[in-house]
Amino acid sequence: MDALLMEKCAAIIIREKTLLVVRKRFTNIFISPGGKIEPGETQIQCLRREVAEEIGVEISDALYFDSFEREAAFDHKIIIIHAWFVSVYGECYPNSEIEEIRWVNGKTRVPIASIFKDCVIPRLLAQDLIDE
Repeated sequence: MDALLMEKCAAIIIREKTLLVVRKRFTNIFISPGGKIEPGETQIQCLRREVAEEIGVEISDALYFDSFEREAAFDHKIIIIHAWFVSVYGECYPNSEIEEIRWVNGKTRVPIASIFKDCVIPRLLAQDLIDE
């Protein structure tokens, strides 16, 4: 893979028509739970590891949503995000490098990384999966 290209998996976690987003320590942009795929790791294995590390819960089910390509929120690399609908066991909480979690809808005004703001959230709204 190109050194200027990153590949990540993102968890779409929806509860009561709101979407979970997280903010890493020392940043002001909210992103999806998830992260880089390690060598030899499947997308599902990546999601399981990252979700457990970042928000302290275990995945019970995952369903592929779509893949998106954009410039990353925190550097100038091109990122490919494989987004998955994820169901989890337990209550999500900030863990590891995560400073804050938020449940957002279409009207929530927090800074959200471009792939989720421009691609994922509009589709979730159009499918009536999260509130306006």
